[in-house]
Formats: sequence, structure tokens, C-alpha cells
Amino acid sequence: TYYELNSRANQLAHYLHKLGITRGKFVGLFVDHSIEMIVGMLGTLKAGGAYLPLDSSHPRARLAFMLGDAQISLVLTQRRMVDRFPPHAGDTLCLDSDWELVALESEQNPECDAAADDLAYLIYTSGSTGKPKGVKIQHRSLVNYTWWAKDVYVRGERVTFPLYSSLAFDLTVTSIFTPLITGNRIVIYHWEGREVDLEEIIKDERIDIIKLTPSHLSLI
Repeated sequence: TYYELNSRANQLAHYLHKLGITRGKFVGLFVDHSIEMIVGMLGTLKAGGAYLPLDSSHPRARLAFMLGDAQISLVLTQRRMVDRFPPHAGDTLCLDSDWELVALESEQNPECDAAADDLAYLIYTSGSTGKPKGVKIQHRSLVNYTWWAKDVYVRGERVTFPLYSSLAFDLTVTSIFTPLITGNRIVIYHWEGREVDLEEIIKDERIDIIKLTPSHLSLI
């Protein structure tokens, strides 16, 4: 429920504050498609920090470069994902096996001084023309885009979005923030070592809206 999601995100935000995550600090997010992914994103934002999505399918060398380039001091992950992650100088918090520590924190909304011009997340380009470059997305940009998506895609209807694409793919923010700001629902598709078949999602009667690229549409 929204209450449960908000409570968990609040607990994580309070715990992140104790770890020194405040306004302007980056947190790496190396998780699979799960409730932990959503909690990790919201908890980081509630703490005032910005998240860096890290795709488990990317080469370890690329992940290591991004960690160093963004100067990440903390990575949120899951126990089953730890072995896939390159060594790094920062700390690691498993959102599943370490949750008993986080669960001791308050469920109340934390005070957050992040402003519209502060960063919400950092996303890296493919690096096809050289080294990947980090693109900084402000809260203002994320809010403006999500509000536009609400008016264009949702239009006051009760709709369900699928979460199936990589968090490191900017398209994915549509499937997370748009349903959340409109009181709608997210259905999470677990990768389980493979990308979800789009046909599987199209045939799923729970799903109302799928955000796709033009190349996906031409294939369909």
C-alpha cells in the first residue's frame, strides 16, 4: 500500500541521514526489479540525496567507472546482487538482509531541505562515442516531466503501469513516478536473469499503459 511504501521509504531516509546522506550526496542503486528498488529511490530522495541507477547487466568495468566518476560513497543493493558488483571504496547497504537495522528508524516523514534546483538522479550515457558521461537531472525537471506525463498519459483515469525496463534507462522513470503521483499502481516484472518479453506484458490484463520507444512500436 501507499502507507507501507511511504513508511519504508521514511525509515530508509532516516537511516541514510545517519550515514551522512544529505542534500547533494549521491547514492548508488544496484537492485533488481523489486519493492526494494522503489524504496531505495524514494528513501534517497526523501533524505535529500540523488540516486545513481546501476544496471546489473552492464560490464563490471563500466560500473566501476561510474562509481568512481560520481564519487559514490554508498551503494544500496540486495544480498543476491552483491557478488555481481565490482569492488568499491564506499559502503554497501543491503535493502533486504540489512533491513532489520533500517526498520529501527522512524516511519514519520523526515525533514528534507532539497530544492527544485537540487539533483534528483544522475544517469550515464551509453558511452558509444567514448567514456560514458553523467547527466544530472534536477528535481524541477523530473517534476515537470512527470506532471506532463500525468496530464497526457493518465488524464484522471485509474491505470496500471508495468515496471520492466532498466532503471538506468531514462524511460523507466515514467513507469515509476507517474503512477505514484496519481494514486495508481505499479506491477513489477522480475527479470530473473532475462529481459521481460514485451508480448508477455501486452497480454497481461492488469496493464493499461506501456511506455515504449519508437523502435519497440515498429517491432510490435
